[in-house]
Amino acid sequence: MTPPDLYPRAFAFACDDKLPSICDSLYVVAAQLMEVELWTADRRLLLALGSGAPWVHFLGDYPFD
Repeated sequence: MTPPDLYPRAFAFACDDKLPSICDSLYVVAAQLMEVELWTADRRLLLALGSGAPWVHFLGDYPFD
């Protein structure tokens, strides 16, 4: 099931945050809409996001226990 307004919000997010890929933005915005954390190993994405998406984290920081 697609969250409401996913595509327009992802497009706006990609433009506002100057993300190189709409696919990246879809993942980030879907996580935001579902109110979950997104863990990624994509350093390029993390660098592009900066502090603009505090729900997105580097996978290497995940507390595997």
